[in-house]
Amino acid sequence: MKSELKTLVKMFFDLRSHRGRSEFRFRPRFGFGGLSGIDVKAREGDFYAPITLRPNSSDLSVFAQIFVDNDYNLRRFRRYSEICRSFNAIDSGMTPLIVDCGAKIGLSALYFAKNWPSAHVVAAEPDPGNFELLRRNVAAHTNIQPVFAAVGGEDGRTERVPGDAPDAITGLSIESLIAMPPPPQVYQPFLIKIDIEGAEKDLFSCSRDWIDKFPILIIELHDWMLPGQATSRNFLEAIAPLDRDFMHYGENIFSIANRRGTMV
Repeated sequence: MKSELKTLVKMFFDLRSHRGRSEFRFRPRFGFGGLSGIDVKAREGDFYAPITLRPNSSDLSVFAQIFVDNDYNLRRFRRYSEICRSFNAIDSGMTPLIVDCGAKIGLSALYFAKNWPSAHVVAAEPDPGNFELLRRNVAAHTNIQPVFAAVGGEDGRTERVPGDAPDAITGLSIESLIAMPPPPQVYQPFLIKIDIEGAEKDLFSCSRDWIDKFPILIIELHDWMLPGQATSRNFLEAIAPLDRDFMHYGENIFSIANRRGTMV
């Protein structure tokens, strides 16, 4: 109840720039178990999302990070105008592609769809309960494509799920996710967000050519959650040789390409 009250206070009284109240209007919905959802409407534009949240879960804290604290708000960075130019250059002839790895219940996908409305968002989530709510939360947004899959370095079962488990989740590579949007549009990668609970160790263990296709990469690393397993090492080895800037905000690292042609 304390965290719920704290979130509600921030939703309506936090006046700081780049916070959710400056970008959205919120209308909480309550049921017998307490807060059951929040209707989110953009202060500018026609974005609207009636979001369902599960009681006694981490859903509200994730909502607070994304829509109240605005953790994925790129406007706070000095290179934001450059990011917009890159997006517009893609958008002038193709459909910008956003890949959301570890989309959970769809909140990050909705946030990206609001801020980049002409983009196509592929939202991959392997947890069945999360995925069902993801589909419900994004149902009205035709530019969000839910995908029931874990993200791994290669197509097939991921190392997080035993290969002989009857309920094993099929893993998809980033290359497969990039190829997933339907024709006839032509898509070009713009942004990838990765929050896969330590599976970044597997994701960055093999093919890495896709990294430089994305001008913007956002990742949450999980060494804090899995001490002694060096889950971040493969990412650091993959990213170090590339010409990219790195910023840190909240739980995420933001990587922006410097190379001409990737950042237009």
